[in-house]
Amino acid sequence: MKSLKLIYFARLRERLEQEGERVDVDDSITNVASLMLWLSRRGETWKQEFKAGSTVRAAVNLQMAQPTTLLSHNDEIAFFPPVTGG
Repeated sequence: MKSLKLIYFARLRERLEQEGERVDVDDSITNVASLMLWLSRRGETWKQEFKAGSTVRAAVNLQMAQPTTLLSHNDEIAFFPPVTGG
């Protein structure tokens, strides 16, 4: 079992109605992609935001992450929509 700290930014914070949370996940949640799949099963809003092919980005322990980035107990994962600038 892994305990993870999740933080949600921008649109995600609004849509999920929370800034973040601590979750305990099974050891089968090994990387960012499997965590996003797990989150997508929490309900319709979660499914819309974290579905496969989602544009949501992640950072693990303040480092930009890829779907294959491995997760460890007590990691901090921040999720945010892509940001555009001008």
